Amino acid sequence: MVTLKLRYFSKSLGTIRAGKIADLILLGANPLQNIANIGRIDAVILGGRVYDQIVCEELLEQVLNSNDLKINDWLREVSQ
Repeated sequence: MVTLKLRYFSKSLGTIRAGKIADLILLGANPLQNIANIGRIDAVILGGRVYDQIVCEELLEQVLNSNDLKINDWLREVSQ
């Protein structure tokens, strides 16, 4: 059963090509040159939907302003 699942997913996952499935974070600079570049997010592709930088910033702001998540204190520190 596991082998069958792997064969199925190997047809759509594993590489970035037309017809494949991928969730991606597109950065504005190379994180191998400077690890701080991981914070320079230009867009996110998640579940086939593209979220540009403006939408990502709006979503982060919503999370930071939410009182329901315990992680908010940590996120506030990281984003400053």
